[in-house]
Amino acid sequence: MMMDSCSVMRGSKTGFETRIRQQKAPNLLDVDGDSCHHIHNCAKEFCKPFKSYAELLFTDLYNDSKWSSDVKEFLREICEFLELKFTVPENYVPHRWLSVYDVAVSTKRLLDAYIVMYYGFLPPDMKTLYKDVYTSVTESCSNEARARIQEIHCELAKKKLTEDGKNRKERIFEKLLYKTKQTRLVLNFYISVLPILKSYVCVFQGSNTLVHQLHEKQLEVFTQFLALFVKPEHIVGKSPAKLKTMELDSDFISDMYLKKKDMFVGGANEPIIEKTRKNDQIVEQFREQVSEAYIKTGQYMQKKLPLDSKVLQGLACLDPVVRSHSQAGAGIKNLVRQHGLGHLLSEAERGSFSLEVAKFQVDATLPVYTSDADAVQWWSAVMATGRYPGLSKIAAAGLSVFHGPRVESSFSVMNNIIDSKRNRMNVQTYTAFQHVKYGLQSRKVSAIQYLKRSNVILSPVNKRLCVKMRSAGCNFNAQKTNRAIEKKERVVKYKTTGKRTLSKAQVRIEMEVTEKKARLAHQQGEQKAKEKSALKGERKKALERLVQKRRARLEQ
Repeated sequence: MMMDSCSVMRGSKTGFETRIRQQKAPNLLDVDGDSCHHIHNCAKEFCKPFKSYAELLFTDLYNDSKWSSDVKEFLREICEFLELKFTVPENYVPHRWLSVYDVAVSTKRLLDAYIVMYYGFLPPDMKTLYKDVYTSVTESCSNEARARIQEIHCELAKKKLTEDGKNRKERIFEKLLYKTKQTRLVLNFYISVLPILKSYVCVFQGSNTLVHQLHEKQLEVFTQFLALFVKPEHIVGKSPAKLKTMELDSDFISDMYLKKKDMFVGGANEPIIEKTRKNDQIVEQFREQVSEAYIKTGQYMQKKLPLDSKVLQGLACLDPVVRSHSQAGAGIKNLVRQHGLGHLLSEAERGSFSLEVAKFQVDATLPVYTSDADAVQWWSAVMATGRYPGLSKIAAAGLSVFHGPRVESSFSVMNNIIDSKRNRMNVQTYTAFQHVKYGLQSRKVSAIQYLKRSNVILSPVNKRLCVKMRSAGCNFNAQKTNRAIEKKERVVKYKTTGKRTLSKAQVRIEMEVTEKKARLAHQQGEQKAKEKSALKGERKKALERLVQKRRARLEQ
Protein backbone atom coordinates (compact mmCIF):
# COMPACT_ATOMS: atom_id res chain seq x y z
CA MET A 1 0.00 0.00 0.00
CA MET A 2 1.60 3.23 -1.20
CA MET A 3 0.42 6.59 0.16
CA ASP A 4 2.93 8.82 -1.70
CA SER A 5 4.01 10.58 1.52
CA CYS A 6 0.53 11.99 2.16
CA SER A 7 -0.34 13.31 5.63
CA VAL A 8 -2.23 10.79 7.79
CA MET A 9 -2.89 10.25 11.49
CA ARG A 10 -0.02 8.28 13.02
CA GLY A 11 -1.35 7.54 16.50
CA SER A 12 -0.74 4.14 18.07
CA LYS A 13 -4.47 3.70 18.89
CA THR A 14 -6.48 5.39 16.15
CA GLY A 15 -3.80 6.14 13.57
CA PHE A 16 -4.18 5.19 9.92
CA GLU A 17 -1.69 2.32 10.02
CA THR A 18 -3.18 0.99 13.26
CA ARG A 19 -6.69 0.93 11.78
CA ILE A 20 -5.50 -0.74 8.57
CA ARG A 21 -3.83 -3.45 10.63
CA GLN A 22 -6.90 -3.90 12.84
CA GLN A 23 -9.58 -3.85 10.14
CA LYS A 24 -8.01 -4.85 6.82
CA ALA A 25 -4.45 -6.20 6.88
CA PRO A 26 -3.24 -7.57 10.21
CA ASN A 27 -0.02 -8.86 8.58
CA LEU A 28 0.94 -5.57 6.95
CA LEU A 29 4.65 -5.53 6.11
CA ASP A 30 6.46 -2.22 6.71
CA VAL A 31 9.14 -1.54 4.08
CA ASP A 32 9.06 2.23 4.62
CA GLY A 33 7.98 4.05 1.42
CA ASP A 34 8.99 5.17 -2.01
CA SER A 35 12.76 5.40 -1.60
CA CYS A 36 13.12 7.10 -5.00
CA HIS A 37 10.93 9.92 -3.66
CA HIS A 38 13.24 10.17 -0.63
CA ILE A 39 16.30 10.40 -2.89
CA HIS A 40 14.70 13.18 -4.96
CA ASN A 41 14.09 15.06 -1.70
CA CYS A 42 17.72 14.41 -0.73
CA ALA A 43 18.75 16.13 -3.97
CA LYS A 44 16.50 19.06 -3.07
CA GLU A 45 18.10 19.27 0.37
CA PHE A 46 21.53 19.09 -1.27
CA CYS A 47 20.77 22.13 -3.48
CA LYS A 48 19.26 24.30 -0.72
CA PRO A 49 22.50 25.92 0.55
CA PHE A 50 23.12 27.37 -2.92
CA LYS A 51 19.82 29.29 -2.65
CA SER A 52 18.51 28.31 -6.10
CA TYR A 53 21.47 30.00 -7.81
CA ALA A 54 21.67 27.47 -10.67
CA GLU A 55 17.95 26.64 -10.70
CA LEU A 56 16.95 30.26 -11.36
CA LEU A 57 19.48 30.40 -14.22
CA PHE A 58 17.93 27.25 -15.73
CA THR A 59 14.44 28.76 -15.50
CA ASP A 60 15.51 32.07 -17.04
CA LEU A 61 17.27 30.38 -19.97
CA TYR A 62 14.27 28.12 -20.54
CA ASN A 63 11.74 30.98 -20.43
CA ASP A 64 13.86 33.18 -22.67
CA SER A 65 13.87 30.60 -25.46
CA LYS A 66 10.27 29.58 -24.77
CA TRP A 67 8.87 33.08 -25.30
CA SER A 68 11.34 34.13 -28.02
CA SER A 69 11.47 31.74 -30.98
CA ASP A 70 14.05 33.96 -32.74
CA VAL A 71 16.38 33.65 -29.74
CA LYS A 72 16.11 29.87 -30.05
CA GLU A 73 17.00 30.00 -33.75
CA PHE A 74 19.95 32.33 -33.11
CA LEU A 75 21.19 29.93 -30.44
CA ARG A 76 20.93 27.08 -32.94
CA GLU A 77 23.17 28.98 -35.39
CA ILE A 78 25.73 29.87 -32.74
CA CYS A 79 25.91 26.22 -31.63
CA GLU A 80 26.65 25.28 -35.23
CA PHE A 81 29.51 27.81 -35.40
CA LEU A 82 30.95 26.52 -32.11
CA GLU A 83 30.41 22.92 -33.25
CA LEU A 84 28.09 22.07 -30.39
CA LYS A 85 25.05 19.82 -30.69
CA PHE A 86 22.06 22.14 -30.31
CA THR A 87 19.28 21.16 -27.91
CA VAL A 88 16.41 23.27 -26.68
CA PRO A 89 17.11 24.83 -23.24
CA GLU A 90 15.53 22.65 -20.55
CA ASN A 91 13.96 23.36 -17.20
CA TYR A 92 13.98 21.19 -14.09
CA VAL A 93 10.87 19.58 -12.57
CA PRO A 94 10.37 20.77 -8.96
CA HIS A 95 8.74 17.52 -7.77
CA ARG A 96 11.52 15.45 -9.41
CA TRP A 97 14.50 17.37 -8.11
CA LEU A 98 17.16 15.15 -9.67
CA SER A 99 16.11 16.62 -13.01
CA VAL A 100 18.37 19.49 -11.86
CA TYR A 101 21.33 17.22 -12.65
CA ASP A 102 20.24 16.64 -16.26
CA VAL A 103 19.63 20.35 -16.82
CA ALA A 104 23.00 21.22 -15.25
CA VAL A 105 24.76 18.87 -17.70
CA SER A 106 22.89 20.39 -20.64
CA THR A 107 23.57 23.97 -19.47
CA LYS A 108 27.29 23.37 -18.96
CA ARG A 109 27.53 21.78 -22.40
CA LEU A 110 25.99 24.88 -24.04
CA LEU A 111 27.60 27.44 -21.71
CA ASP A 112 29.92 28.88 -24.39
CA ALA A 113 26.99 29.27 -26.81
CA TYR A 114 24.97 31.09 -24.14
CA ILE A 115 27.91 33.43 -23.43
CA VAL A 116 28.27 34.29 -27.13
CA MET A 117 24.56 34.95 -27.61
CA TYR A 118 23.86 36.96 -24.45
CA TYR A 119 27.00 39.01 -25.05
CA GLY A 120 24.84 40.72 -27.69
CA PHE A 121 22.44 42.02 -25.03
CA LEU A 122 25.18 43.75 -23.03
CA PRO A 123 25.39 47.58 -22.97
CA PRO A 124 28.28 48.95 -25.11
CA ASP A 125 30.47 49.84 -22.10
CA MET A 126 30.07 46.33 -20.65
CA LYS A 127 30.89 44.72 -24.00
CA THR A 128 34.32 46.36 -23.87
CA LEU A 129 34.87 45.01 -20.36
CA TYR A 130 34.06 41.39 -21.36
CA LYS A 131 35.51 41.49 -24.87
CA ASP A 132 38.32 39.07 -23.94
CA VAL A 133 35.82 36.44 -22.71
CA TYR A 134 33.83 36.69 -25.94
CA THR A 135 37.00 36.57 -28.06
CA SER A 136 38.35 33.47 -26.29
CA VAL A 137 35.09 31.57 -26.94
CA THR A 138 34.83 32.55 -30.64
CA GLU A 139 38.55 32.12 -31.35
CA SER A 140 38.03 28.87 -33.28
CA CYS A 141 35.26 30.34 -35.49
CA SER A 142 35.95 31.45 -39.06
CA ASN A 143 35.77 35.13 -40.08
CA GLU A 144 32.47 34.43 -41.86
CA ALA A 145 31.01 32.84 -38.72
CA ARG A 146 32.16 35.80 -36.58
CA ALA A 147 30.57 38.20 -39.07
CA ARG A 148 27.28 36.28 -38.83
CA ILE A 149 27.49 36.38 -35.03
CA GLN A 150 27.89 40.18 -35.26
CA GLU A 151 24.74 40.29 -37.41
CA ILE A 152 22.90 38.23 -34.79
CA HIS A 153 24.04 40.65 -32.06
CA CYS A 154 22.75 43.60 -34.11
CA GLU A 155 19.37 41.89 -34.53
CA LEU A 156 19.23 41.13 -30.81
CA ALA A 157 20.05 44.77 -29.97
CA LYS A 158 17.06 45.90 -32.07
CA LYS A 159 14.60 43.72 -30.16
CA LYS A 160 12.00 45.59 -28.14
CA LEU A 161 11.98 43.91 -24.77
CA THR A 162 9.31 43.92 -22.09
CA GLU A 163 10.29 44.85 -18.56
CA ASP A 164 10.24 41.15 -17.60
CA GLY A 165 12.40 40.33 -20.61
CA LYS A 166 14.97 42.98 -19.69
CA ASN A 167 15.15 41.79 -16.09
CA ARG A 168 15.46 38.18 -17.19
CA LYS A 169 18.33 38.91 -19.57
CA GLU A 170 20.11 40.98 -16.92
CA ARG A 171 19.91 38.04 -14.53
CA ILE A 172 21.22 35.69 -17.23
CA PHE A 173 24.29 37.63 -18.32
CA GLU A 174 25.04 38.50 -14.70
CA LYS A 175 25.55 34.79 -14.00
CA LEU A 176 27.14 34.00 -17.37
CA LEU A 177 29.62 36.90 -17.42
CA TYR A 178 29.80 38.84 -14.13
CA LYS A 179 29.69 35.72 -11.91
CA THR A 180 31.04 33.15 -14.34
CA LYS A 181 33.38 31.59 -11.73
CA GLN A 182 30.56 31.04 -9.23
CA THR A 183 28.30 29.67 -11.99
CA ARG A 184 30.90 27.15 -13.13
CA LEU A 185 31.67 26.09 -9.55
CA VAL A 186 28.02 25.36 -8.77
CA LEU A 187 27.31 23.60 -12.09
CA ASN A 188 30.44 21.43 -11.77
CA PHE A 189 29.57 20.53 -8.18
CA TYR A 190 26.05 19.45 -9.12
CA ILE A 191 27.39 17.40 -12.04
CA SER A 192 30.01 15.75 -9.78
CA VAL A 193 27.89 14.69 -6.79
CA LEU A 194 24.29 14.27 -7.95
CA PRO A 195 25.09 11.19 -10.12
CA ILE A 196 25.47 9.22 -6.86
CA LEU A 197 21.80 9.85 -6.11
CA LYS A 198 20.76 9.61 -9.76
CA SER A 199 22.22 6.12 -10.15
CA TYR A 200 20.05 4.86 -7.27
CA VAL A 201 16.86 6.27 -8.77
CA CYS A 202 17.71 4.83 -12.21
CA VAL A 203 17.91 1.35 -10.67
CA PHE A 204 14.62 1.46 -8.75
CA GLN A 205 12.30 3.63 -10.84
CA GLY A 206 11.66 0.80 -13.31
CA SER A 207 9.11 -1.99 -13.11
CA ASN A 208 11.55 -4.82 -12.27
CA THR A 209 11.31 -6.46 -8.87
CA LEU A 210 14.38 -5.38 -6.91
CA VAL A 211 13.15 -5.26 -3.32
CA HIS A 212 15.81 -7.85 -2.44
CA GLN A 213 18.48 -5.28 -3.39
CA LEU A 214 16.87 -2.32 -1.66
CA HIS A 215 18.79 -2.55 1.63
CA GLU A 216 22.18 -3.03 -0.04
CA LYS A 217 21.66 -0.18 -2.53
CA GLN A 218 20.50 2.25 0.16
CA LEU A 219 23.54 1.42 2.27
CA GLU A 220 25.77 1.83 -0.79
CA VAL A 221 24.40 5.25 -1.79
CA PHE A 222 24.66 6.50 1.82
CA THR A 223 28.26 5.36 2.35
CA GLN A 224 29.35 6.69 -1.06
CA PHE A 225 27.85 10.06 -0.18
CA LEU A 226 29.48 10.11 3.28
CA ALA A 227 32.89 9.32 1.77
CA LEU A 228 32.91 12.74 0.09
CA PHE A 229 33.12 14.66 3.38
CA VAL A 230 33.65 12.17 6.26
CA LYS A 231 36.96 10.54 7.17
CA PRO A 232 37.12 6.91 5.92
CA GLU A 233 37.82 5.43 9.35
CA HIS A 234 34.39 6.60 10.54
CA ILE A 235 32.61 4.76 7.69
CA VAL A 236 34.46 1.51 6.98
CA GLY A 237 33.27 -1.48 8.99
CA LYS A 238 30.30 0.31 10.56
CA SER A 239 27.01 -1.58 10.83
CA PRO A 240 23.82 -0.11 9.30
CA ALA A 241 22.53 0.69 12.79
CA LYS A 242 25.70 2.64 13.67
CA LEU A 243 25.63 4.52 10.37
CA LYS A 244 22.00 5.40 11.06
CA THR A 245 22.86 6.88 14.46
CA MET A 246 26.14 8.55 13.44
CA GLU A 247 26.26 12.12 14.79
CA LEU A 248 26.44 14.43 11.79
CA ASP A 249 26.95 17.74 13.58
CA SER A 250 25.67 20.84 11.76
CA ASP A 251 28.07 23.09 13.69
CA PHE A 252 31.07 21.34 12.13
CA ILE A 253 32.55 20.61 15.55
CA SER A 254 32.95 16.87 15.10
CA ASP A 255 36.43 15.56 14.25
CA MET A 256 34.95 12.95 11.89
CA TYR A 257 34.72 15.46 9.01
CA LEU A 258 37.43 16.14 6.48
CA LYS A 259 38.79 19.68 6.40
CA LYS A 260 36.75 21.95 4.17
CA LYS A 261 39.64 22.25 1.73
CA ASP A 262 39.83 18.43 1.53
CA MET A 263 36.12 17.83 0.90
CA PHE A 264 35.24 16.69 -2.59
CA VAL A 265 34.18 19.66 -4.73
CA GLY A 266 34.25 18.01 -8.16
CA GLY A 267 37.04 17.09 -10.53
CA ALA A 268 36.29 20.03 -12.86
CA ASN A 269 36.37 22.50 -9.95
CA GLU A 270 39.85 21.64 -8.71
CA PRO A 271 41.67 23.49 -11.56
CA ILE A 272 39.41 26.52 -11.08
CA ILE A 273 40.15 26.69 -7.36
CA GLU A 274 43.90 26.15 -7.89
CA LYS A 275 44.07 29.19 -10.21
CA THR A 276 42.39 31.52 -7.70
CA ARG A 277 44.29 33.44 -5.09
CA LYS A 278 44.35 32.29 -1.48
CA ASN A 279 41.29 33.26 0.61
CA ASP A 280 39.30 34.14 -2.51
CA GLN A 281 35.85 35.25 -1.28
CA ILE A 282 33.89 33.37 -3.94
CA VAL A 283 35.76 30.12 -3.29
CA GLU A 284 35.49 30.47 0.49
CA GLN A 285 31.74 31.05 0.23
CA PHE A 286 31.46 28.08 -2.12
CA ARG A 287 33.30 25.82 0.34
CA GLU A 288 30.93 26.90 3.12
CA GLN A 289 27.95 26.01 0.93
CA VAL A 290 29.52 22.67 0.00
CA SER A 291 30.04 21.65 3.64
CA GLU A 292 26.49 22.71 4.54
CA ALA A 293 25.07 20.79 1.57
CA TYR A 294 26.91 17.63 2.57
CA ILE A 295 25.92 17.74 6.24
CA LYS A 296 22.27 18.69 5.69
CA THR A 297 21.84 16.01 3.04
CA GLY A 298 23.58 13.39 5.18
CA GLN A 299 21.25 14.19 8.07
CA TYR A 300 18.21 13.96 5.79
CA MET A 301 19.35 10.59 4.40
CA GLN A 302 19.84 9.29 7.93
CA LYS A 303 16.33 10.39 8.84
CA LYS A 304 14.49 9.15 5.74
CA LEU A 305 16.31 6.03 4.52
CA PRO A 306 15.47 2.87 6.54
CA LEU A 307 19.11 1.82 6.78
CA ASP A 308 18.52 -0.34 9.88
CA SER A 309 15.24 -1.92 8.73
CA LYS A 310 15.17 -5.57 9.78
CA VAL A 311 12.42 -6.28 7.24
CA LEU A 312 14.53 -5.03 4.33
CA GLN A 313 17.53 -6.94 5.66
CA GLY A 314 15.36 -10.06 5.72
CA LEU A 315 14.12 -9.48 2.18
CA ALA A 316 17.74 -9.02 1.08
CA CYS A 317 18.30 -12.66 2.05
CA LEU A 318 16.02 -13.68 -0.83
CA ASP A 319 18.74 -12.56 -3.22
CA PRO A 320 20.02 -15.76 -4.91
CA VAL A 321 23.59 -14.39 -4.75
CA VAL A 322 23.73 -14.92 -0.95
CA ARG A 323 21.83 -18.24 -0.95
CA SER A 324 24.67 -20.31 0.55
CA HIS A 325 25.55 -17.88 3.35
CA SER A 326 24.53 -18.74 6.92
CA GLN A 327 23.17 -15.24 7.58
CA ALA A 328 20.88 -15.58 4.54
CA GLY A 329 19.28 -18.65 6.06
CA ALA A 330 18.76 -16.89 9.39
CA GLY A 331 17.28 -13.85 7.61
CA ILE A 332 14.77 -15.95 5.67
CA LYS A 333 13.68 -17.71 8.87
CA ASN A 334 13.20 -14.35 10.58
CA LEU A 335 10.82 -13.28 7.79
CA VAL A 336 8.54 -16.04 9.05
CA ARG A 337 9.20 -15.79 12.80
CA GLN A 338 9.42 -12.03 13.37
CA HIS A 339 8.42 -10.03 10.27
CA GLY A 340 4.86 -11.08 9.57
CA LEU A 341 5.09 -13.64 6.75
CA GLY A 342 4.41 -16.68 8.95
CA HIS A 343 0.67 -16.55 8.21
CA LEU A 344 1.37 -17.67 4.63
CA LEU A 345 2.45 -21.14 5.80
CA SER A 346 0.36 -24.00 7.09
CA GLU A 347 1.21 -25.66 10.41
CA ALA A 348 2.99 -28.50 8.63
CA GLU A 349 4.99 -26.13 6.42
CA ARG A 350 5.94 -23.98 9.38
CA GLY A 351 7.24 -27.02 11.25
CA SER A 352 9.46 -28.15 8.39
CA PHE A 353 10.46 -24.66 7.22
CA SER A 354 13.90 -24.61 8.92
CA LEU A 355 14.79 -27.97 7.36
CA GLU A 356 13.55 -26.74 3.99
CA VAL A 357 15.79 -23.64 4.18
CA ALA A 358 18.81 -25.77 5.19
CA LYS A 359 18.33 -28.08 2.17
CA PHE A 360 17.77 -25.10 -0.13
CA GLN A 361 21.08 -23.50 0.86
CA VAL A 362 23.16 -26.52 -0.19
CA ASP A 363 21.09 -27.78 -3.14
CA ALA A 364 23.59 -28.12 -6.01
CA THR A 365 20.88 -29.04 -8.56
CA LEU A 366 19.31 -25.57 -8.58
CA PRO A 367 20.01 -23.29 -11.58
CA VAL A 368 23.21 -21.26 -11.51
CA TYR A 369 22.51 -17.60 -10.80
CA THR A 370 24.61 -14.69 -12.05
CA SER A 371 24.48 -11.18 -10.62
CA ASP A 372 22.96 -9.71 -13.82
CA ALA A 373 20.16 -12.30 -14.05
CA ASP A 374 16.51 -11.76 -13.05
CA ALA A 375 15.84 -12.95 -9.48
CA VAL A 376 12.12 -13.49 -10.18
CA GLN A 377 12.83 -15.85 -13.09
CA TRP A 378 15.38 -17.74 -10.98
CA TRP A 379 12.88 -18.18 -8.15
CA SER A 380 10.23 -19.28 -10.69
CA ALA A 381 12.60 -22.08 -11.72
CA VAL A 382 13.04 -23.02 -8.04
CA MET A 383 9.27 -23.06 -7.52
CA ALA A 384 8.83 -25.24 -10.61
CA THR A 385 10.87 -28.00 -8.94
CA GLY A 386 8.18 -28.36 -6.25
CA ARG A 387 10.79 -29.26 -3.62
CA TYR A 388 10.40 -26.10 -1.53
CA PRO A 389 6.69 -25.29 -1.14
CA GLY A 390 6.98 -23.17 2.03
CA LEU A 391 10.02 -21.27 0.88
CA SER A 392 8.36 -20.65 -2.50
CA LYS A 393 5.41 -18.97 -0.78
CA ILE A 394 7.71 -16.70 1.25
CA ALA A 395 9.79 -15.80 -1.83
CA ALA A 396 6.69 -15.06 -3.92
CA ALA A 397 5.27 -12.79 -1.20
CA GLY A 398 8.57 -11.05 -0.48
CA LEU A 399 9.53 -10.38 -4.09
CA SER A 400 6.07 -9.00 -4.91
CA VAL A 401 6.47 -6.13 -2.41
CA PHE A 402 5.96 -2.80 -4.18
CA HIS A 403 8.83 -0.49 -3.31
CA GLY A 404 9.18 2.28 -5.89
CA PRO A 405 7.47 4.41 -8.51
CA ARG A 406 6.15 3.06 -11.74
CA VAL A 407 6.57 5.06 -14.90
CA GLU A 408 3.98 7.79 -14.46
CA SER A 409 1.52 8.07 -17.33
CA SER A 410 0.83 11.41 -18.89
CA PHE A 411 -2.76 12.54 -19.15
CA SER A 412 -1.96 15.15 -21.77
CA VAL A 413 -2.36 14.13 -25.39
CA MET A 414 0.48 16.47 -26.36
CA ASN A 415 2.84 15.00 -23.78
CA ASN A 416 2.10 11.54 -25.17
CA ILE A 417 3.33 12.72 -28.57
CA ILE A 418 6.01 15.36 -27.98
CA ASP A 419 8.59 14.05 -25.53
CA SER A 420 12.29 14.67 -24.91
CA LYS A 421 13.22 12.53 -27.92
CA ARG A 422 10.77 14.18 -30.32
CA ASN A 423 10.81 17.82 -29.22
CA ARG A 424 11.71 19.05 -32.73
CA MET A 425 8.58 17.64 -34.37
CA ASN A 426 7.19 20.08 -36.91
CA VAL A 427 3.63 21.42 -36.76
CA GLN A 428 2.37 19.38 -39.73
CA THR A 429 3.48 16.08 -38.21
CA TYR A 430 2.03 16.99 -34.83
CA THR A 431 -1.28 18.01 -36.46
CA ALA A 432 -1.43 14.65 -38.25
CA PHE A 433 -0.83 12.84 -34.96
CA GLN A 434 -3.62 14.82 -33.31
CA HIS A 435 -6.08 14.05 -36.13
CA VAL A 436 -5.34 10.34 -35.92
CA LYS A 437 -5.57 10.18 -32.12
CA TYR A 438 -8.79 12.16 -31.88
CA GLY A 439 -10.29 10.16 -34.75
CA LEU A 440 -9.56 6.88 -32.98
CA GLN A 441 -10.83 8.26 -29.66
CA SER A 442 -14.11 9.38 -31.22
CA ARG A 443 -14.63 5.87 -32.65
CA LYS A 444 -13.54 4.32 -29.33
CA VAL A 445 -11.17 1.88 -31.04
CA SER A 446 -7.43 1.36 -31.18
CA ALA A 447 -5.40 1.65 -34.38
CA ILE A 448 -5.10 -2.15 -34.55
CA GLN A 449 -8.87 -2.61 -34.18
CA TYR A 450 -9.61 0.09 -36.77
CA LEU A 451 -7.26 -1.33 -39.43
CA LYS A 452 -7.72 -5.01 -38.62
CA ARG A 453 -8.60 -7.31 -41.53
CA SER A 454 -10.72 -10.40 -40.99
CA ASN A 455 -8.37 -12.44 -43.17
CA VAL A 456 -4.78 -11.29 -43.37
CA ILE A 457 -4.14 -13.13 -46.64
CA LEU A 458 -7.43 -12.78 -48.56
CA SER A 459 -8.97 -9.53 -47.30
CA PRO A 460 -8.31 -6.49 -49.56
CA VAL A 461 -5.57 -4.05 -48.56
CA ASN A 462 -6.56 -0.46 -47.70
CA LYS A 463 -5.17 1.24 -50.83
CA ARG A 464 -5.71 4.74 -49.46
CA LEU A 465 -3.61 3.89 -46.39
CA CYS A 466 -0.81 2.53 -48.60
CA VAL A 467 -0.80 5.70 -50.73
CA LYS A 468 -0.63 7.90 -47.61
CA MET A 469 2.19 5.83 -46.11
CA ARG A 470 4.15 5.99 -49.37
CA SER A 471 3.68 9.76 -49.71
CA ALA A 472 4.62 10.30 -46.04
CA GLY A 473 7.83 8.34 -46.58
CA CYS A 474 8.67 10.34 -49.71
CA ASN A 475 8.03 13.64 -47.89
CA PHE A 476 10.24 12.58 -45.00
CA ASN A 477 13.10 11.56 -47.31
CA ALA A 478 12.77 14.84 -49.21
CA GLN A 479 12.92 16.86 -45.98
CA LYS A 480 15.92 14.83 -44.82
CA THR A 481 17.73 15.46 -48.11
CA ASN A 482 16.96 19.19 -48.01
CA ARG A 483 18.31 19.47 -44.47
CA ALA A 484 21.51 17.71 -45.48
CA ILE A 485 21.95 20.06 -48.46
CA GLU A 486 21.30 23.13 -46.28
CA LYS A 487 23.84 21.89 -43.74
CA LYS A 488 26.50 21.43 -46.44
CA GLU A 489 25.82 24.93 -47.74
CA ARG A 490 26.23 26.41 -44.25
CA VAL A 491 29.47 24.44 -43.74
CA VAL A 492 30.89 25.95 -46.95
CA LYS A 493 29.56 29.44 -46.22
CA TYR A 494 30.80 29.71 -42.61
CA LYS A 495 33.83 27.39 -43.02
CA THR A 496 32.98 25.08 -40.14
CA THR A 497 34.31 21.51 -40.05
CA GLY A 498 30.87 19.94 -40.41
CA LYS A 499 31.99 16.96 -38.31
CA ARG A 500 29.47 15.04 -36.26
CA THR A 501 29.17 16.61 -32.79
CA LEU A 502 28.64 14.73 -29.56
CA SER A 503 25.01 14.41 -28.49
CA LYS A 504 23.68 15.48 -25.12
CA ALA A 505 23.60 11.86 -23.92
CA GLN A 506 27.19 11.21 -25.04
CA VAL A 507 28.45 14.33 -23.27
CA ARG A 508 26.59 13.33 -20.10
CA ILE A 509 28.16 9.85 -20.16
CA GLU A 510 31.62 11.38 -20.59
CA MET A 511 31.02 13.75 -17.65
CA GLU A 512 29.75 10.89 -15.47
CA VAL A 513 32.81 8.75 -16.20
CA THR A 514 35.20 11.66 -15.55
CA GLU A 515 33.56 12.67 -12.28
CA LYS A 516 33.32 9.06 -11.07
CA LYS A 517 37.08 8.76 -11.53
CA ALA A 518 37.53 12.04 -9.64
CA ARG A 519 35.38 10.75 -6.72
CA LEU A 520 37.36 7.49 -6.56
CA ALA A 521 40.65 9.40 -6.69
CA HIS A 522 39.43 11.59 -3.80
CA GLN A 523 38.51 8.56 -1.68
CA GLN A 524 41.81 6.80 -2.45
CA GLY A 525 43.71 10.00 -1.67
CA GLU A 526 42.09 10.21 1.75
CA GLN A 527 42.90 6.55 2.41
CA LYS A 528 46.55 7.09 1.42
CA ALA A 529 46.73 10.20 3.60
CA LYS A 530 45.43 8.15 6.52
CA GLU A 531 48.01 5.40 5.90
CA LYS A 532 50.78 7.97 5.56
CA SER A 533 49.73 9.60 8.84
CA ALA A 534 49.69 6.21 10.58
CA LEU A 535 53.16 5.39 9.20
CA LYS A 536 54.45 8.75 10.34
CA GLY A 537 53.06 8.08 13.84
CA GLU A 538 54.74 4.67 13.97
CA ARG A 539 58.08 6.17 12.92
CA LYS A 540 57.76 8.82 15.61
CA LYS A 541 57.06 6.18 18.26
CA ALA A 542 60.02 4.09 17.08
CA LEU A 543 62.29 7.14 17.27
CA GLU A 544 61.07 7.90 20.79
CA ARG A 545 61.84 4.31 21.83
CA LEU A 546 65.38 4.63 20.45
CA VAL A 547 65.92 7.90 22.33
CA GLN A 548 64.70 6.31 25.56
CA LYS A 549 67.05 3.34 25.11
CA ARG A 550 70.04 5.64 24.48
CA ARG A 551 69.21 7.70 27.57
CA ALA A 552 68.99 4.53 29.62
CA ARG A 553 72.45 3.43 28.40
CA LEU A 554 73.98 6.82 29.20
CA GLU A 555 72.53 6.74 32.69
CA GLN A 556 74.08 3.27 33.26
